[in-house]
Amino acid sequence: KETQQHKLLKENIYKSLQADEAFSDIHIEQVRKSIDLKQWRRPDVSSLYKKQLVVFEGQLSTTFLNVIIDRKIFYKDNNACLLWIFNHFEPTEKAKKQSMQDIYYHNNANAFVVNEFTVDQSIKTKAFTLECHYLKPEIQNSQIINKWNKEFVEFQNLVHNESTKQIYFFDYEAEYRKLKQKLGLPQSYLKESNNQKDKLKVKKYLETLEQDDFET
Repeated sequence: KETQQHKLLKENIYKSLQADEAFSDIHIEQVRKSIDLKQWRRPDVSSLYKKQLVVFEGQLSTTFLNVIIDRKIFYKDNNACLLWIFNHFEPTEKAKKQSMQDIYYHNNANAFVVNEFTVDQSIKTKAFTLECHYLKPEIQNSQIINKWNKEFVEFQNLVHNESTKQIYFFDYEAEYRKLKQKLGLPQSYLKESNNQKDKLKVKKYLETLEQDDFET
């Protein structure tokens, strides 16, 4: 059963998008079909941003990794961008929980928040504003450590990666690789498989998901 918090988060995202003229075709829980029309998903909020479909999924509780990967693959394969949105984010021990790591790691170590304050800012500035928490790698004692940072950012100023369909404020991966090279260390990144391996990993799950979708 959907919680009041989840409903409020969806409404806050919706109101934020409505305040920004760059967004159109804004809907809560509208079915979005795949290019071949054989599959579909019902994202919390979806809209067009300069003719690009952008979908927003609210994140309040544990979401299984296979669901996260499935959504990521589905929207990427269908030329859409997916952004997970928190209603609250504290870069503490809680943020290290696997479910939360899966969210922001899959978004280049950026975690976005929409709340009452950002909604007010969006309406005031007429530009969709988000609270962004992001990991920034730094070199200390010949080792790379990660530090949390926070910025209030406008959606129009975020990086839109066409190849990965990711939207982020700080390019963690690029900075991480640069520091690795500076230290002369092997080039490795967050433990995330590539898109093809992701597909194989959730192939069986997708079959059951499609069945579940049409039964709900």
